[in-house]
Amino acid sequence: MFGKWEDRPGYTVERGAVSDWCPDCDAVRLFLVEDRMEELHFIIWRQSTSRSARRVICSRCDYWKYLSGFGKGYAEWVPVARAERMPLRELLELTNPDLYDDLYRD
Repeated sequence: MFGKWEDRPGYTVERGAVSDWCPDCDAVRLFLVEDRMEELHFIIWRQSTSRSARRVICSRCDYWKYLSGFGKGYAEWVPVARAERMPLRELLELTNPDLYDDLYRD
């Protein structure tokens, strides 16, 4: 497996945004969801594109991590433009309800 995102072959596609805990910021932050896409070429004039990795990246400090299971741990993703206008607490409740409950429910 590749250590650095940039070392993976292919190109990056922004998929959406979620809210999660950033260990470097020690706070809840907006995270961008990105896919690393790789083009596969076949001898018989056919080309295919597949996702080779998915990561989330903190919009504040650039901390990032690979998502195992390609991001199934989030309830949903929100378009980035919409997420940037939402209150962070509302984004957290929508995209990461388990963390929201841990932090805000009594």
